[in-house]
Amino acid sequence: MKTIAAWAAAQDSTGLRRWLQIGLGALWMLDGALQYQPYMFSRTFVTGIIDPAGTRSPAVVANAVTGVGHVLLHDVVLFNAAFATTQLAIGLGLLWRPAVKGALVGTMAWGLAVWLLGEGLGGILTGSATPLTGAPGAAVLYVLLAVLIWPARAPSESRPRAASDGPVTEGSTGAAAPAISVADASPLGPRWSRLFWLLLWGGSAYLLLQAPVRAPGYLSSTIGGLADSEPGWLASIDRSVAHAVGSSGGGVSVVLAIIFLLVGVAVFIPAATRPALVLAALSAAAIWVLAENLGGILTGQGTDPNTGPLLILLAAAYLPCRPRRHAATERAAVQSGSQPVRATPDRELRAVAVFSESQSSPAHPPTWRNRAALPGRAHDHRGRDRRRRRQSPPGRSADAGQVLRPLPAVLGRTGTWPCAASAPSTAQKGVS
Repeated sequence: MKTIAAWAAAQDSTGLRRWLQIGLGALWMLDGALQYQPYMFSRTFVTGIIDPAGTRSPAVVANAVTGVGHVLLHDVVLFNAAFATTQLAIGLGLLWRPAVKGALVGTMAWGLAVWLLGEGLGGILTGSATPLTGAPGAAVLYVLLAVLIWPARAPSESRPRAASDGPVTEGSTGAAAPAISVADASPLGPRWSRLFWLLLWGGSAYLLLQAPVRAPGYLSSTIGGLADSEPGWLASIDRSVAHAVGSSGGGVSVVLAIIFLLVGVAVFIPAATRPALVLAALSAAAIWVLAENLGGILTGQGTDPNTGPLLILLAAAYLPCRPRRHAATERAAVQSGSQPVRATPDRELRAVAVFSESQSSPAHPPTWRNRAALPGRAHDHRGRDRRRRRQSPPGRSADAGQVLRPLPAVLGRTGTWPCAASAPSTAQKGVS
């Protein structure tokens, strides 16, 4: 049991990844709450929501959906209570760190089951499904998001850091960490995660270009038909959008398909990634309000908020972000000696090294006051300090005092002048 509990935890998830886990958990909690509505405990839930999901789909999909509906009709109250409780448990697991991985596994399994048996694959095989009304299905987006926000493995001393470990802090390498997204650091890796993004938005573009969707009046009638059972203000929005689209639904479908395709391709172009993700989030928000009616959650018959919020979370998962620089991390890195050292010491450290090689006898070591005995310009430390402070960023330069003040003390113990290679801690802290 301890092994299972340790595996299910995700104590290392921080930053945007953790916020996405919390967002997904909140959506599952909302789904569970919606599933507890009185309408869901009636037989109409099966005949009005489950069974129609397989309409016009291939026989294998339609038969699977209707078969599940027949089973549910034996005891709708019991099955629906189990469904609602399962979704609440997944949501709570995502909000509670010791159960995050287990909840993500539950998200993948439950999402795939709902996508096939409850949504009929989101209607993508019917020939008339459109992303404006929820295709390719909210359940499959739950699965994709769960894979992308899977906790990244923490590197250990025995295993070097891999790309899937996610972004590193500046203090751990001594240089600015490259911007990387949560999706790039997921188990899918950068290539496959971006291919799934392209498949999602490219597939949505294809659904918009289907002949029935481009038919005059199809979009306007579909959106206008959503006004039934909605609150007055939302029904008014539906009628206004349907009137604006009118018989030009074909042109609207083509324009939206081009936008969706560009959003899908843009993640492969670094300069276009951020604008495309912003466009994707705005498009998802507009679709959620204008075409999906907030998933029907205000009608008393909605089972989930539909695809809009999930598309926004997915866009955030692909957002390249650079980790902040923390002073505590930098101090730990300096103490562990992980900051890189310049291969070639600067002029002052080379002077110390040359002097230590030429003065092997400790009989008459140079004193701190006799700095002029050092070759080169090691004695001209004040002017050199001022120049380095002007040319180097703050906190990265070493002055001669920091380098040379410890030398008399070391000299008293060892009797020789140390060079840069024999004093790694001083060089690492002072040399950029």
